[in-house]
Amino acid sequence: MAASNPLATVPPALKKITVFMRRAEELDRDTSHPDSKLVAYYCRTHAMDQAMLLRTPENSKELMPFLIALMDRLEDDKKSLPAQSPAEAKGLVEAFADRVLQKADEDDQLGVWDKDTAKVFYAAGVFYEAMEQFKELAGPEVERKRKYCKWKASDILNALKEGRTPTQGGGFSATPGRGIRLPPPALPPAPAPAPAPRPSPRPSPSLPLLTSLPLPPPSTAPPPPPGPLPRPASSSSTRSASSTRSANAPTQAVLEDAKELCYFAIAALEHREVPLAQERLEKALHKLRELA
Repeated sequence: MAASNPLATVPPALKKITVFMRRAEELDRDTSHPDSKLVAYYCRTHAMDQAMLLRTPENSKELMPFLIALMDRLEDDKKSLPAQSPAEAKGLVEAFADRVLQKADEDDQLGVWDKDTAKVFYAAGVFYEAMEQFKELAGPEVERKRKYCKWKASDILNALKEGRTPTQGGGFSATPGRGIRLPPPALPPAPAPAPAPRPSPRPSPSLPLLTSLPLPPPSTAPPPPPGPLPRPASSSSTRSASSTRSANAPTQAVLEDAKELCYFAIAALEHREVPLAQERLEKALHKLRELA
C-alpha cells in the first residue's frame, strides 16, 4: 500500500493556506510550462510563512507533523531548482502570474464570462498574493494586480448569479494602441443587453490548466484603484532576464536556506522537540559551511 501524503489534508487551523497548497499541487501536474515547478515551490514557501504566523502555543502540537512534512517537501524541491536571487525568483513568479492574467483578460475582452474565466482571474490573484514573501521587491503594482484579479473574479461570479453582464475592461490589452482600461469605480453596472452568442476563448499556449479547483463564494469587492496596469513583459525578454544570474545568487540562496532551517529549529524548540531542533540546526550549519 502506498504511503499516505502528510500534506494531503491541511489542518483546520491552517485553512488560510489551503489555496496555496492546492495551487502548488495543480502546478506539480503541469508539464506545459517550464516555470510551473518553480511557481509551485514559491506557493508552498508562502504557505509555510503563513502557517508559521498562524501557529500558536495552543495549536503547535497539532500542527507540528504538517509543518515538518511541509519543511521536508520544501527542502527536497529546492534541490531540483536552480540557484536564484530573490529578485530573479520574484521576476519569474510575476511573469508567470502576468501570463495567467493576460489569458483571463483576453477572454474578458471577448465577452467569455463563465466560471472558468473567473477561476483564471482567481488563480492569477493567488500567484500575486504568494509574492508577498518577496516583501519590498514585490512593490505596489503586484498588490494592485492582486486586488484587480480578486475584483474581476468576484464581479463575474456575481454577474452570473444576478443574471447581468459583467463589467468588461481592465487588465492587459492584447491589441497595440488600444490602451488599458479599468472599470469606473463609482458607476453602477449597466442593464444587461439581450443575450448574444459569445465567441470562444482564444487559445493560450504554454499555460497550465487552472480551472480544476473550486472558487471561493463570490463577494462584493471594491474595484481596483483607477490608473493603468502595466503590460506584462514578453516571454522572450523575461526568459532572457532570468537566464542571466546575478553573481551572488548562490550565496543568497544558501543564506535563505540557513535562515529557514534556523526558523524551524526555533519552532521545534518551542514545542520541546530537541532532537528535531538539533537536526535542523546541524543542517543550517552545513549550509553555512558551503560559504567558507
